[in-house]
Amino acid sequence: MSILGTSKQKKKEKKVQPAHTAEKQAPYRPFLSVLKKPWTSERAHMLQAANQYIFSVEAKATKPMVKNEVEHRYNVTVQAVRMLNIKGKVKYYRNIPSRRTTLKKAIVTLKKGDNIDTQ
Repeated sequence: MSILGTSKQKKKEKKVQPAHTAEKQAPYRPFLSVLKKPWTSERAHMLQAANQYIFSVEAKATKPMVKNEVEHRYNVTVQAVRMLNIKGKVKYYRNIPSRRTTLKKAIVTLKKGDNIDTQ
């Protein structure tokens, strides 16, 4: 019995959810695309001869997400993906600083014989 005359209540047991041992791969959803557009530059054009293509991607995109998206969209086999973050420059307009948008690029290497028409 407690001081105030109320009885002790039993504590409710919390249900513990089991930890997932293997993460499931997210299904392909074209409306949630991580690829924005193909990157067009002299360097990108030269890399196409080496079977590498450059894409502008979402800021939160990961290598597996980009690989999955390119394979489904262009029906090719991806061997490797390299990611680059391009920090936005600080520019001044009438002595007021502002920052350009930060970009993320993905360089995708395809299997020999596969190609993508990016034009």
